Amino acid sequence: MAELPEFSGGCQCGAVRYAVSAGPGWVNVCFCDMCKRATGGPVPSFISVPRARVEWHGTPAVYASSEIATRGFCSMCGTPLYYAGNGSSTWAITAGTADISPAPDVVFYYDQHPTWLAALDSLPRPDFSPARRGAED
Repeated sequence: MAELPEFSGGCQCGAVRYAVSAGPGWVNVCFCDMCKRATGGPVPSFISVPRARVEWHGTPAVYASSEIATRGFCSMCGTPLYYAGNGSSTWAITAGTADISPAPDVVFYYDQHPTWLAALDSLPRPDFSPARRGAED
């Protein structure tokens, strides 16, 4: 478990935001099929923090994704916001919605990771940065 700074984040449309106070937490990557489907990405990542440290602005919709967990999302834009194990005292906030990008502490279900991940270092890297795009307008 690492000491995480205070951070905030939210959905794509801004209808649901959150603020998390500083304190212990952990960051994971989960390659299970359920997390990949729920987030729509091949490399789902979560920042897990105690629920007591999260303040929601707007209310996430909730989906019972299995017998063991629920997932929160924005009912307006569909952004996945968290995973919560039934009875757990933590929210596993989808890392892509946060304004920080901490490195993972642990990987779950590595045996289900996409085999093409190793090829990322050898792929071309076009510059799509906002500064570059503005220069081309």
